[in-house]
Amino acid sequence: MSVKIRLGAMLFCGMLVAVCPVVAGEIDDVYAALMRDAGNVSLNLRYARLAEGQGKIKWALPAYERVLRSDPSNVEAKAGLARVKAALADEG
Repeated sequence: MSVKIRLGAMLFCGMLVAVCPVVAGEIDDVYAALMRDAGNVSLNLRYARLAEGQGKIKWALPAYERVLRSDPSNVEAKAGLARVKAALADEG
């Protein structure tokens, strides 16, 4: 059995804050957990980070929005939402 692992890096306010291994299929597991608990802030943040790390920024957008509905002052979600919206605007 082989497991594909790649490094995912997260930028926060222009600074590299985390480099962690991203295991292929992990985003699917987090998504399945979100389907059982869509309002879970930590799951939504994890999903958004994974989606961004895989270049799936459209997937990250609603996760950040869900976090901000539950926790409007969440700094990570605010920064992530701004980053994702800027990236989507650049795509045009």
